[in-house]
Formats: sequence, C-alpha cells, structure tokens
Amino acid sequence: MTTKVEPLFFSDSDIRVLRERIRSASWVRRSFRHIRSLADETIDEVFRPPQPKPGDSARTVIRNFDEHRAFALRRIRDLDATIVGLNTALVRALCYAVTGKAKYRNRAVDTLLAYARCSLFEKGKTLDALGNSVFGINYLMSVDLLRAALSSEEQREINVCLERLARKILADSVALIPSFPGGVYSNHFAFHHATVGVIGVYLDDRSFVRWALESKAGFFDLIDRGILDQGLWQEGTTGYHFVALAALTYLAVAFRQRKRSPDLFTVKSRRGNTLAMLFGGPLRLAFPDLSLPSIGDTYGHIYNLKGHGEVVAAWRFLKRPVYGWILSESKPRATDPLIDSKEEVSASVCELLWSRERASGSPVPARSELFKEHGYAVLRQIESRHYWGSDSLAAVLNYDRSRQHSHADKLSVILFGKGKLLAPDLGAKSTEKGLNFLSLVRKEWNIHTVSHNTVVVDEEDQQHIERQLKLVLYDKTKQFGIVSAADCGRLYPGVNLRRTLLMTDEYFLDVFSVASDEDHTYDWVLRSFDEEGRTRGGWPGEPLDFGIRKGPYSMMRNVRSRKIDETWSCHWKQGAVRFWLTMLGEPGTRVIFAEGPRDDQYTPPNIPMVLVRRVTKETHFVSLLVPRRGKAMNHTLENVNSNKGVLTLRIVSPGYEDYVALNLAFRARARRLTIVHEGKEHSRKGICLHKRFKHR
Repeated sequence: MTTKVEPLFFSDSDIRVLRERIRSASWVRRSFRHIRSLADETIDEVFRPPQPKPGDSARTVIRNFDEHRAFALRRIRDLDATIVGLNTALVRALCYAVTGKAKYRNRAVDTLLAYARCSLFEKGKTLDALGNSVFGINYLMSVDLLRAALSSEEQREINVCLERLARKILADSVALIPSFPGGVYSNHFAFHHATVGVIGVYLDDRSFVRWALESKAGFFDLIDRGILDQGLWQEGTTGYHFVALAALTYLAVAFRQRKRSPDLFTVKSRRGNTLAMLFGGPLRLAFPDLSLPSIGDTYGHIYNLKGHGEVVAAWRFLKRPVYGWILSESKPRATDPLIDSKEEVSASVCELLWSRERASGSPVPARSELFKEHGYAVLRQIESRHYWGSDSLAAVLNYDRSRQHSHADKLSVILFGKGKLLAPDLGAKSTEKGLNFLSLVRKEWNIHTVSHNTVVVDEEDQQHIERQLKLVLYDKTKQFGIVSAADCGRLYPGVNLRRTLLMTDEYFLDVFSVASDEDHTYDWVLRSFDEEGRTRGGWPGEPLDFGIRKGPYSMMRNVRSRKIDETWSCHWKQGAVRFWLTMLGEPGTRVIFAEGPRDDQYTPPNIPMVLVRRVTKETHFVSLLVPRRGKAMNHTLENVNSNKGVLTLRIVSPGYEDYVALNLAFRARARRLTIVHEGKEHSRKGICLHKRFKHR
C-alpha cells in the first residue's frame, strides 16, 4: 500500500500564499505568531492517547447506540489527551509547513505515531463514529501538512492507523443507521462518510471511496435528500447547516486536490442538488448585515457570513463573485482565529490556508422568499442589491415541522431593522464541558416554547408535529409584505393559533389570534436586545416569582407584572436605535416583564423579554413594532372596527395614515374587506386589505 506525496487539503500554493500573507497582512501575522507560540509552549511535551478501560465497549458504555452521548462522554473524559493532543499536532505541522524547522516536524510526528500505535479503533471499543470522524479529519490535516517529511516507515504506520480508523467508522455508521434519532440525513452521517471518503482518497482505496459516495447516507444520498429549498440543510437549524457543509467540503476538497472525478462541488444528484448550493443557501436567509436568523439549535450563537470559514472555502474553490464580495465586506480579524488549544482548531487552519489577500465581486439582489420545504417565510422591505448593508426591515416567520435540531418554536418570528437584530430567537450559551446538544441550558431553556417569540398555552410546550403548519397567505408588494400561518389545532389540543405579520417600510404589524372552546392561559412572548439588558417603559409593576415553578418559566429572572386594560407601550435600546412595542389593550391583560439568560451563568446583560398574558377562550394579540433612530415614538395604533371576524386597524404617523383590514375567522375563506376613509369606501376580496393615505 503506497501513498503518493500529493496534497489532500492544502496545496503547495496554499502554503506559499500563507507565507506571503504572514509578511503582508497584519491579522495573518498575528494569527501565525499565536499559533507558533502554542507550538513553542508545548514543544517538549508528547501527548499520549487514552487507552480504553476494561469493558469499555459500545454496548456497555452507551446503550442504544446514542452517538450524541458517546461523543459527549469522550469529549469530557478524553479532552486533554485527544483534542489538545491533536490540536498540538496540527499546530506543529502547520509551523513546520511554514518555517521548515525540524523541531516542529519531529514533535508533530511523535504525536501522530502515538495515536497510530494505540488501540482506540479496534473492533468492540466505544461506538462513536462521529468522534472518530472528527478525529480522522484533524489527523489527516496534520499528515497532509507533513506529507513531504514523513519517512517510509512513519508513512506505513500512519496508513495502517487510517485504514483501521476507516473500517471502524464504517462499521459503526452502518450499525447506527436503523435507529438514529431524526433519520440518517444528518451532520453525523456527513462526517462519517466524508472522513472514510477522504481516507479512501488518501490511501487510494476504492472500496472506502465507493462507500463514502454511494452508500445509504453517502455523499450523493446526502446532497439529494439532505438539501432542501435548493440550498438549506434539512435538520431544522441554521447552525448545523455549517457542520454538515464543513464535513462534505473536506471530501470535495480532497477530490479536487487529488484531481479525482467527479467534481463533488458541482456534480448533481437525482433531484438536481449540488454541494455548491449549500454555500449559497444561507445568503438567501440573511439579514442586511449578513447575519443569519438563529433558528433551532444555534446554542446562543449568531452566525454571520462575513469572514465565515465556509465562505472562505467557497471563494477558494468555487470562485463565484458573490463570495468574493462577502469577503471584501469582511473586516480583517481583530483577534486571533486560534484562541484556545482546548477547542478544535482545524477550521481556523483551513481559513488561514484557503484565504486570499484580494477578494472582490458583486452582491446578488435580495428578495422576499418562501422556503416551502423548510417552512420559513422571509419578508424584505428592500428587494435589490441595495438591501445589503441598508436599514431595510426584514422578518422571518417559522411554520416548519419538528426536526432533529428544531425547537418548540412554531409561529415564531425574528425581526431585523435599522441595522439591528430587533427580535432575536436566540438560545442561551452553555459553559459546560461537553456537547452543546446535551447541555443543561438547552434542556431547561433553549428548546422550550417560552424562550421563543410565539404564544405559549398554559405554560406548556408545543407538541411535536410531523407536518408543516398551514400557510394561509404570503404576498409582497412595493408597499408592504404579509405572511399568515395557522396551526389548525395541531400545536395544542383544542386550541387554534394563527399569526399574521405585515411589514411596511417603517413598521411591523403583528396579529396573533388564538381560539378555543375552554379558557386557557395564553402568553404572547417577545424578546429583544437592550444595551442595559432591560425593558424600558416607565412602569415597573409588581414582583412575580416564577422560581417557585418547575420548568422553563423558572429560568426567567427579575420578573415583574402589571394588570393593564388599555393600549400600552415599551421599548428597548441598541445604540441610537430604539425598538418600540405598542399593543392594543384588552380587559384582563397582565403584562409581564422578565429577563432570559444569555448563557447558563446569567452573564449580564440578560435578554429582556415581555409576556402578555390573557386567560380567555379567544383573543387577538395586536401589536405595532417600530424601530426608530431617536427618542420619541411617533406612531399610534387604533382599533377602528372589529366585528364579524374582521379587524380594522389604523396606524397614524406624522406623514400618513395606514388602514389595515384583516379577516380573522379561522375557517373562513377570502371575503370582501372594506375600509372607509373620509366617507369613501375602499374594498377588495381577500384576507388582508392595506391602504395608505398621505397627509395633505
């Protein structure tokens, strides 16, 4: 078994360009100095892999092949020996590739051979195809950077290790297929197949490559079934999109560097999907600042495409102008990409070696869009290239089905405007050692309905649903955009929910309707950001202790409430931008102000939130949401008429009056709606009628 000295991830050109950029780009120079300091600090240390304990088998350590728990267990137990050891090897290998100094080569090889000689990958040891796959990619990156410096005996030992690892991952992955929660089209199987495929390319083993590409949940199956809406990963989260994309990218890069066919970036699946689509999909969801809505498991992180490692890879290997434009919009890093050697650093190494000094291109026009396979409705005020970097309002409404990494967050909204994320749907970060997916704060807060911008019934979570909710209306004109979705009684037994969101050039109008045959407690929830972590409104209310309850409500802090029947307002402040909430009054309303956690330690500032509580059979939560630069709120909201299932509202600003008529009947078809202004009738048949009258 022989291996040609050819690049696998990083070409000779990549290394040569990095040397040049260390001299010419200050952030690259700072990054490499940091990397080199990590290598020098540990130059006399040899990291040894942990040896399996007696009885440490897949079935005795982790029952039912729960790979999430297996991966978490190994991260906790083997953190220093495995992650730090591999990171150190990779850092030393990179230092050798750049400087050519033998001390880095020798210590990196020592660590790689120590792992090659261990028994971690023997049959019957702990089932963890994901952990072994992540290990394999990191290991191969170090080997790739040392490719011209390995002796034939060192190469032989490493090859034997890689073959044993690939067989272990393959066997464990096949064993996981029948019972894997959420199905096989997941980031886990993307990593399983990518790692075995890359090992197959490296060893020139066609059986490994064939399995990685053509088996169940292999590359072709994953891009065919795992990609929905022509570019978004199917696990119900914007976060894990990039995990799956990273894994599949490693395999595609190995094929490209070794000049293998087909080109995995552009080859089409049966449904016409390509890996390249996964690079472009997030841009279609992005807000004007290129940040992404945090949907599902994002663990408190807000992803931004500016400078994102996968965008660097897209520009390096696809060369499409839009990716060059995104990178040209990115500011040079103010901090080092490799900060902590106790976290995986492979992504940062790829970013350094794949990035280029000059990136240029042009943006694509933005537009409002319906992601039908995901159940996401996106509204954008500006629909052109001028959307990017603008003050444009934008909104996302989620009516998707339940998925592996989604939350009980249906009919939730995320709002953006004036350059700020106004209404985030953001979970709390975990500071635990281990896997975020199994963290306590995810279990006790992030996945629950009350942590999202939607309505909670009787302080309980929404039910798991296998099908999307009903999209009632979706329309976008030059004057406004509107989306309406209903659950048809599927989220809570005996309760009907329907949300209608209208967006103009200045405000959002949100109407959340609920109806049931019996009284229920309805909590309308909205979360926002504030630089001081508080809701501003001038009326503190009475303290309310949710801590006596069990469950997610007990996670809120500084809770206070007040009964109020009339229309009321509050706001939040981010720099010069204030975000105003005005809600129509209704008898029996209790307004609850609280703070949700930003992380599991409640590190300030917390995330302020408002709950509007009503105990009733039927109600409509009608709110006007206005982002403004300046102190004063100059919009008012009035209920002009509400009868026969039609709600007519008037929004008054200094320059105009908007009238909005909404058909609120849950089962009614489109009907004729009428607005009377200055004695003149304006009508149309439909669900919504919006009319603007400018002041003379």
